[in-house]
Amino acid sequence: MEPIWTPSQQRVENANVTEIVRRIAARYDAGVTDYTSLQRFSVEHMEAFWDTLWDYFDFVGEKGQRVLENGESVRSARWFPDARLNFTENVLRRRDDRIALVSLTEDQPRRTVTYTQIYDGVSRLKSAMTAAGIGEGDRVVSCLPNIPEAIVAVLATASIGAVWCACSPDYSEQALLDRIAQVEPRILFTSDGYSYGGKRHGLLEKASALAASVPSIETVIVVPHLEAQPDLNGFEKAVALPDYVRVFPASTIEYQRFPFEQPLFVFFSSGTTGKPKAVIHHAGGHLISHLKDMVLQSDVHRGDVCFWPVSTGWVIWSGYVPILAWDVVLVLYEGSVTYPGLDFIFDVVDREKPSRLRLPPPLIDRFVKEQLRPQEKYDLSSIETVTSGGAALLPHHYEYVYEHIKADVHLSSPAGGTDVNTTLVSGDPTGPVYVGETQCAALGIAVDVFDDEGMPLRGRAGELVCTKPFPSMAVGFWNDPEDKRFQDGFFSTFPNVWRHGDWAEITPRDRFVLRGRSDATLKVNGVRMGTSDIYVGLEGFSSIKEAVAISLATPRGDEIVLFVQLAQGERLDPQFVSAVKQAIRQRATPRHVPARIVQVPDIPRSANGKASEVAVRDTILGRPVNTSGLSNPDVLKHFTRLVELELEEPA
Repeated sequence: MEPIWTPSQQRVENANVTEIVRRIAARYDAGVTDYTSLQRFSVEHMEAFWDTLWDYFDFVGEKGQRVLENGESVRSARWFPDARLNFTENVLRRRDDRIALVSLTEDQPRRTVTYTQIYDGVSRLKSAMTAAGIGEGDRVVSCLPNIPEAIVAVLATASIGAVWCACSPDYSEQALLDRIAQVEPRILFTSDGYSYGGKRHGLLEKASALAASVPSIETVIVVPHLEAQPDLNGFEKAVALPDYVRVFPASTIEYQRFPFEQPLFVFFSSGTTGKPKAVIHHAGGHLISHLKDMVLQSDVHRGDVCFWPVSTGWVIWSGYVPILAWDVVLVLYEGSVTYPGLDFIFDVVDREKPSRLRLPPPLIDRFVKEQLRPQEKYDLSSIETVTSGGAALLPHHYEYVYEHIKADVHLSSPAGGTDVNTTLVSGDPTGPVYVGETQCAALGIAVDVFDDEGMPLRGRAGELVCTKPFPSMAVGFWNDPEDKRFQDGFFSTFPNVWRHGDWAEITPRDRFVLRGRSDATLKVNGVRMGTSDIYVGLEGFSSIKEAVAISLATPRGDEIVLFVQLAQGERLDPQFVSAVKQAIRQRATPRHVPARIVQVPDIPRSANGKASEVAVRDTILGRPVNTSGLSNPDVLKHFTRLVELELEEPA
């Protein structure tokens, strides 16, 4: 197979990761000459690698003498145990009139925010929170949309050592309560509302209910967003942000420095298989790992404009905050990326000229099915790197990007997650891109694929694992003092090895193919298979909007059932079913061919837009499903017990 893209020699020479290769080569006699040898060095000499990154990013603080303590234990390792730093001090390096943020919304004027405005906003909010007695270890919950005030609030929270607990504002009241009540916050940040898909959604009623239901909440800080002066009458705990900071002038921030592993973030799992887990992450690991991911794996350069539209409740949003330390411009967007039209995101690219763009696979699927040709209408020449997220890119995604968006672009399909707070497999801006393959193991991550016996696999799918520690590993779960739930979730399968929960394959080129979540893999007559291989077979069917595949034990043996959501007005018929099965047989194997194909009105999705195979499977089997983790839980009624469904008989 030939690569679909190869970087120019100039691009390789100018890449940030090439500079790291030079630094390592100059400092250590380790034969580091390119990305592959650098990745090997980064896991064989972990202390040297991460020490080099601390210096490269020029962190403000005291590094201390030790980089790694107890490094033989994946779970118990401690990073930079003697270090002291402040997350915000390292992010806010500038206080000048250079633009830091461009804020776009569905129905309000474009707004720019300078580094000085961010700094002054953080200074005032930090003073107000400190005066209110908020300090180290206190929890602060956010239900803010993706607006500049959210950036200010997270940096103010981090500056005093408090813990930022991220929730998406579009969660239902019950979904928010399931998350917020666990951490007993003292402050709740919200706005008066947000816009999505051409509609305005108020948040004050929901915030008021949460404040009444969670006794620990002392203050609800409301950011005026939809209205200049939102009506807070009768909302006893609420105060508008301008009023909260009114008596506190902007001043030079005096930073207290905390340990490298000081807890800073709580991110919540989707909750589709039980109560959402509150995952704790620390400041130092978040800072160094996300800068590594963006600066080295995605090759973000100083002065770049980055457009990564994402919800504030997702770990990815908080992961973008550190890149402000790299003197970039972040384009924030609050709203639907397909409003007022499917090509809106390319209109933004044309106007704002970002060099870095994020496109999740479901969005690319819509471009494909609607036959969108953005390169013909918009100037997309500024784009240098396109990064996916939420799911692995399939072959047709690669083909679409290179044919209809830009031919000379680095397309990266990384995989990580909330629990690791980084990418495990990622992009290499100095290496070729092959269709359907993630380029490499991420720097500093000793990633492998194991079979059920804990032996390394090549050329076949297995469990994606990490065999050595890395700085961004979660502190643990909230309210899990003995670490039992965390250990059971990630370390109970293979001793002293992190089992990530993804089903993956390492190819002969030492690249990665992600085949879905291992808890949603298909098992047919003892053979485990990834669902992505089935979805690849559906690429040519424009009438299939969404699909999920599960395996079920039946009196006839293990069978695959494929549920499909079709375009409006389309219906399954024998010819269509036969064509789908034939396509899957040709693109995958005969074992992947579903025994039954079932049309449903909609597919359940998690809050971040992923189709939830596990929710479908558990609903059919009568297992409990925590619907607060789904964005459209009502659709589960279409997946009642299997005997109630009108299923096509097996072929």
